[in-house]
Amino acid sequence: MSDANRAADQPRDPATSDEVTGLLNRAGFEPLAEHRFRLSDRTRVPVILVFLRMTPPPEATDEARTELLVEVAGVIRAATREADLSARLGDDGFCVLLAGNASGAEAAVLSRIVEGLADRNARNDRPAPLSMAIGTASYEPGTRRSLDDVVHEAAARMQEPDRGTDPTG
Repeated sequence: MSDANRAADQPRDPATSDEVTGLLNRAGFEPLAEHRFRLSDRTRVPVILVFLRMTPPPEATDEARTELLVEVAGVIRAATREADLSARLGDDGFCVLLAGNASGAEAAVLSRIVEGLADRNARNDRPAPLSMAIGTASYEPGTRRSLDDVVHEAAARMQEPDRGTDPTG
């Protein structure tokens, strides 16, 4: 069993974990992310944030939508390292804060997410394709930007990897 699967099977604190996906929720993610930002200020190493938004098919039932959320969490777990922070922020939004000097890791994580989506969608047993828009932003040391500012910047930069288009306009 991989580390990601082992982590997914561990009991979670309902105050800090999303009950559907098992990822961190906003209450669990925010203090850890803010701590990483302060660490970045001390070490002078930027922090990369990846924001993802699932775009479920319009005809998706509540049950199908829940299944898609779980699958997105699985794709994120498989694409990220154990030290990265992954969270579900809101209905269809997910966030990953890459650990350490993540400049080279950003492209690798994004590539693994896109590959994970393609692999998932290539399987014939899936009732509907899974689609996500993805955006990234960087917290630069010393800027003292808030987590919300960095998330909003990443959301504004979102692209749909399967279409290469900007979903906001």
